Amino acid sequence: MKYDVIVVGGGHAGCEAANASAKMGLKTALVTANIKNIADMPCNPSIGGTAKGIVVREIDALGGLMGKIADKTHIQIKMLNNAKGPAVRSLRAQGDKITYPREMLKALNSLENLTIIEGMVENLIVENNTIKGIILADNTEILCDALILTTGTYLRSKILVGSTSKEEGPHGEKRSNNLSNVLKSYGFEIQRLKTGTPQRLDRSTIDFSKLKEECNEVIDAFAYGQSGDMVIELADVLEVLNYLAKSINVNMQEVNDVAMMKKAKNGGFDKKYYLEKTMKRKK
Repeated sequence: MKYDVIVVGGGHAGCEAANASAKMGLKTALVTANIKNIADMPCNPSIGGTAKGIVVREIDALGGLMGKIADKTHIQIKMLNNAKGPAVRSLRAQGDKITYPREMLKALNSLENLTIIEGMVENLIVENNTIKGIILADNTEILCDALILTTGTYLRSKILVGSTSKEEGPHGEKRSNNLSNVLKSYGFEIQRLKTGTPQRLDRSTIDFSKLKEECNEVIDAFAYGQSGDMVIELADVLEVLNYLAKSINVNMQEVNDVAMMKKAKNGGFDKKYYLEKTMKRKK
């Protein structure tokens, strides 16, 4: 089995790379550990925003998918910094976690030259310092002329919750354990990036009467030639309202303590550090 291009990873970057390659007429394979997680948004499902909004539009100008899918599946969209000059204004959408991945997968499946393969990439096939293919966890070999790695948050990933640390990917998915070492063996420098996931709140526990409703601004869209009011029906949602809440009576010392409890190196909750700081302040 051989392809012109293999793209590893089905996140935002992987989807765009596979789309671009396939549209150029190249026989392309998108390899991802779980097809159900293609274009998944486990962290903040915000698309665009300050500095990033223009990037989404640049992707669209190059024939990409993100802007078009975001326009179809957002639950809220607005132009940031409207009170300031045009140079700092930026479009931002809050995407729907269910419909965005669904629509992205539908778009990828419609591409004639693209094949989506489910599997974990554990090794590379390299001959004379030239990439020749990949090896999956089940020892399946897939050959290629070019390889694009968009590994996202799965390379030896850790999930940090309070004082606990688990060696797994988002949603408890299996992480990639070997590919990092393979890349290191070929001279690549590997660094760890920490992301953050916003808290989920039970709708029944919120008093919406004390919050300010944030209305949609359907005045614009990311994709050229599309209007900002072409939102599709959201999955299992009859009415989606967005609200703004202002924090009051915040104890900044407590906020600083919580922030400093996170170890810079491992990202875990440092209980010993927290207790020492608390006891000193009480004395």
